[in-house]
Amino acid sequence: ISLMLALARLVDRVGPLATVGTALLAIVGLFVMGTALISIEIRTAMAVVTYAFCQITHNSLNATVGTFYSTDIRARAVAWATGWGRVALTIGPLVTGFLLAAKLPHATILHIMVVPYMVIICICVALGLIYRSRSGLPGSGRATEPAASLRLHPVQ
Repeated sequence: ISLMLALARLVDRVGPLATVGTALLAIVGLFVMGTALISIEIRTAMAVVTYAFCQITHNSLNATVGTFYSTDIRARAVAWATGWGRVALTIGPLVTGFLLAAKLPHATILHIMVVPYMVIICICVALGLIYRSRSGLPGSGRATEPAASLRLHPVQ
């Protein structure tokens, strides 16, 4: 929980780029668990730590959604993001079950599980660039603007 709170503060300060770090740590954990060179005890500990980074990554995406929408539609945007997250939570175990049924090596399955995190990283980098360009953060080349300029107003 303390890691999640620390990341929440980071998301407030630097935007979606904060999520990239936890997604990268989740990827590293998945790759390490896929190696046959570690003991079952270390693999179990890695599974717990990797799961924590996966959860933190997913939870920080809700905070990211909240930074891009105005207060009048923010709850709806976060609800949609949460709903799609639930869809992924349903599909993920089904895909994993099919991969296990196909008798793929566990290392291969863990490496396949990296793909969604790579997509998250790409999306968060793109959103982070948008966030930086609109917020006047260092490296954006723009002066600080009002917070309202950070909001994307989707067409309804």
